[in-house]
Amino acid sequence: MPLAVLRYISAADEYQRLAAAGEAERDSLIAAFWRRRDPTPGTDQNELRDEFYRRVKFAEARFAITGMSKAGWETDRGRIYIVYGPPQEVHHRLEEAGSSPYEVWLYPHRDRYFVFRDKQGSGDFKLVNR
Repeated sequence: MPLAVLRYISAADEYQRLAAAGEAERDSLIAAFWRRRDPTPGTDQNELRDEFYRRVKFAEARFAITGMSKAGWETDRGRIYIVYGPPQEVHHRLEEAGSSPYEVWLYPHRDRYFVFRDKQGSGDFKLVNR
C-alpha cells in the first residue's frame, strides 16, 4: 500500500515526518502511527487500521480509472470512501442533454453529503461540494 494514502487520516506535520523518513525509520513511524489510533490497544488486532485498509482495497477495486492510470484511492470518490466509509445511500444521475453524470453520496448519521460529477466523461468523478 502506498504511503501517500495515509495523508487522508493524518495531520499534515505527521504525514511530512512519515514521507521524509528513511525506509527503516518509516516502518517504525507507521507502526507507531497505528498504535496511537488503536481503539483496543490491549488486543493483537487494530480494528481501525484493518478497516482503513479494507476501505483502501475497496476504493482500488471500485474507483480506479484505468484509462487515466489513476489508482482508486487517488480519486475523489476513493478519498471520501476511505475517510467516511460506505455511504448510506447513493443516487446516480446519468448523462442528460447538456449535463454530465453525477452521484450524490448520503451520510445522514454524519449530517453530510457529497456530490461527484464526471464532467469529461472519463469516469473520473470529481467532488463538486465540500
